[in-house]
Amino acid sequence: MKTIDTRSTSGQTRRVYTIVHHSIDARDGVGVSAVVTEGHGMVHGRIVRKQIWIIIAFIFGFSWFGIIVGIFGFPARRTSEWIAAAPLDLTGGGGGASFSASAGKLQARAGLEKAKHLIMVAGHTVFKGTDYAEPGVDAQDWVLLDYQSKQLDSYLQHIRVAVGLAAEDEESLVLFSGGATRETAGPRSEAVSYWLYADAQDWFGYNRPKNSTAKDKTALPVRERVHTEEFARDSFQNLLFSICRFKQLTLTYPSKITVVSLPFKENRFHTLHREALRLPSSAFSFVGVGDATPEAVEGERKNSVVPFTSDPYGCHGSLKEKREGRNPWNVESPYPKGCPELRGLFEFCGDGIYPGPLPWDRK
Repeated sequence: MKTIDTRSTSGQTRRVYTIVHHSIDARDGVGVSAVVTEGHGMVHGRIVRKQIWIIIAFIFGFSWFGIIVGIFGFPARRTSEWIAAAPLDLTGGGGGASFSASAGKLQARAGLEKAKHLIMVAGHTVFKGTDYAEPGVDAQDWVLLDYQSKQLDSYLQHIRVAVGLAAEDEESLVLFSGGATRETAGPRSEAVSYWLYADAQDWFGYNRPKNSTAKDKTALPVRERVHTEEFARDSFQNLLFSICRFKQLTLTYPSKITVVSLPFKENRFHTLHREALRLPSSAFSFVGVGDATPEAVEGERKNSVVPFTSDPYGCHGSLKEKREGRNPWNVESPYPKGCPELRGLFEFCGDGIYPGPLPWDRK
């Protein structure tokens, strides 16, 4: 206690003291001081000291609270609670279905609720250039294997034909299917390469303004009915993954499927893959476009038809190795998310045909 000043007020002597109460917190070294007076001032001093201790207690309590939270953390919130707090919108860009936080389920992408017809184009190559407006001029802009060197024009025709088919059927949805399969092209997918090429060509003149010639005045323009499936690494996955992707976008399975590919692949798609998926032949069509060399036809028989005949789901041997070799970026497929009814089919690796129930089974 240190006396600072002595003065007289109304005939009374009052001493003013400074009490320096060094209450040093072990963490931040805070010193607290108070000014009190003799007489009535001593009461005030006791009150001040009480307030000081309250402040000190608060500081210590808050410090311990921080330590406890640091060790044990806040109680975890359930996923449903986070969703309720921050509604999600997954409809951006060229995406798919949206998520309704309040309903807790996917909703069909706007305008695709009426889609019934899947038009699937299996990708074969990845564009590695920068100008999609003129990619067909120079084959060097596309990643082509030796046996594909003369087939680029056919691949680009597939894109044009599929867009034309979509223009004729307002209840159709085109899916360009194919993952990022070529390391030399970087992490670009076959599907996006095809979509951007079609977009750069202004959809070959098929993307007329809404309601110009449409029978259904609410039908979407072609561009809004063309989407991508970016995880398939062979023809079987092209078909299966596209069916699941169709469900993600529309919340229904297609009642009709059309595959656009090279003519010599018709047996592979229409017989081997269709039968492996137990799709009814009456609802399945194949459109063959382009030419093929004798070497390509023999390669089809040796490397695809024969292996898929004994291994219809591509789980073993050369087919499994081919899928692994076409995944240089270690991308994991998200399926069967969005099509839970097909979980058993996705997981099946038997030599025979999948025996479980499927959404398109005849009742």
